[in-house]
Amino acid sequence: MRLLFLFFLITAFSKAGAQTFDTFRIYYKTGAYHLEEQYKLQLDSILQEGKPERILIYSYTDGTGDEKNNEDLSVRRAEEVRQYLLKHNAVTETNVPVCEGMGKDRSVLPGQDNAGSRRTDLFFRGIRKQAKKAVKPVVAAASFSDKNIRKLEVNQSLRLDNIIFFPGSAKVLPKSEGELNRLLQLMKDNPQLEVRLEGHVCCSIPPDGYKERSRSWILSEERAKTVLDYLTDNGIQSSRLSYAGFGRTRPVFEKEHTPEEQSANRRVEVRVLRK
Repeated sequence: MRLLFLFFLITAFSKAGAQTFDTFRIYYKTGAYHLEEQYKLQLDSILQEGKPERILIYSYTDGTGDEKNNEDLSVRRAEEVRQYLLKHNAVTETNVPVCEGMGKDRSVLPGQDNAGSRRTDLFFRGIRKQAKKAVKPVVAAASFSDKNIRKLEVNQSLRLDNIIFFPGSAKVLPKSEGELNRLLQLMKDNPQLEVRLEGHVCCSIPPDGYKERSRSWILSEERAKTVLDYLTDNGIQSSRLSYAGFGRTRPVFEKEHTPEEQSANRRVEVRVLRK
């Protein structure tokens, strides 16, 4: 019954605002409910963007243990996440109207130790931009070049329009090779340059909000790491590079009406940290 309620609640919110939910998943070790540092950092990155209209929290356990212990553990997981979110000025009690421990994930068999079931699902809706932000706006450009990089101030970013990914994947399309080579050459020509690669997705409902054939919802991070790995594999020092994923919290197009607009949201940007 609660799963049916969840479906109708998400559907109602989506229709009311004509928006999809950005989905974020947190996983746990057996019996654990505290947030690991990697998830805190990713939540921090999302909340830096602004105040969400709604965050729905649902936590689960695997199939091991009895019903009462699973129920209690899932409640602790949900509440732990809620308390972490409330520590941020961007989130208040009003923004988190649902926080539920759902007990055992009903998709697994009794007694089954399934790592993908030990999780919390967060549904974000309507990230409203902060009036004051530390992050400076994107400078759009058709191609990443030395001329374009000179225009950027520290902490500004440039969209890599010609590095394009397969939907639901961190694999780049073959036609992206030229842009990757240009980025590599620019890093070689400017040895003082340090950057952060920032990954993004489109259409956070499948097929592009998650990593295909897996339970991972950090596809945006994996896209950024794909570009980082290309650079380090070709001789760029890892100390000059970092990466982060932002899901669908920073779309180029809020509503993707065409394949081209979807592709534009399915991207990596490069942010200047040091010139």
